[in-house]
Amino acid sequence: MSKIVEFPTHRLPSQVIRKDLDELKEALKSCYENVEEAYDTIQKMEEDLLEVESIYNEKLLQLAELVGAANITVQDLEFATNLTVSCDSTGLMTFQFNDSEGVESGSWVFTPEGGENIVFIPEGEDE
Repeated sequence: MSKIVEFPTHRLPSQVIRKDLDELKEALKSCYENVEEAYDTIQKMEEDLLEVESIYNEKLLQLAELVGAANITVQDLEFATNLTVSCDSTGLMTFQFNDSEGVESGSWVFTPEGGENIVFIPEGEDE
């Protein structure tokens, strides 16, 4: 009768680790590709957002020129990115449109949903 020599079925520890590393490399490549795709998508979304914001700002200024700044609502200003907001030591907030040629100056009073009045006085104007 002949003797059968069985080969070990267990892999060497270094082989197990190398196999694990190869699998992890593939997983990492996939993750990096997904992150890069997400960054590209975010960049495109930001570019789209800037374009829409620019159009919104232009339309808001057109509205202010047509109806007067006093008729611009707080809700209209919610998405405006062309405003400068400042607050003096008394707590008076001043909103000023940037690049606002043709928009009337003067005090603006807004009443948000809470009911309190907010008075807007462009820079250089007296109360």
